[in-house]
Amino acid sequence: MSISVSEDLGIGQYITTLTATDLDTQNKIAYTIISGDSDGKFSLDAAKGTLTLRDVIDREVQSEYKLTIRADDGEQFTETVLNIKVLLVFLSFCNSLRDAINFNQRQSTGDGHE
Repeated sequence: MSISVSEDLGIGQYITTLTATDLDTQNKIAYTIISGDSDGKFSLDAAKGTLTLRDVIDREVQSEYKLTIRADDGEQFTETVLNIKVLLVFLSFCNSLRDAINFNQRQSTGDGHE
């Protein structure tokens, strides 16, 4: 399973919900992150399977996370890998900055005529 998130996603913001079903038992399923989150960037609600952002992510530092998620009903479990690709936000800022620079250059030609 793969998803993409923006690097400007706010702390506490929703990312996705993981779901598992087990038809032969009525036990509640508990969700845990087994590996791939050594920096503690993500939070997974054990009862609901809701994944949220716990700490700031930066694409220049890490462009992808591979979280191994376990769903466990107390009798048996299954694991899956969730690939989270971090999308770059800098491009829109860069375009705005370029436009601002171009605007300033048009305003002042340097020859005394503005």
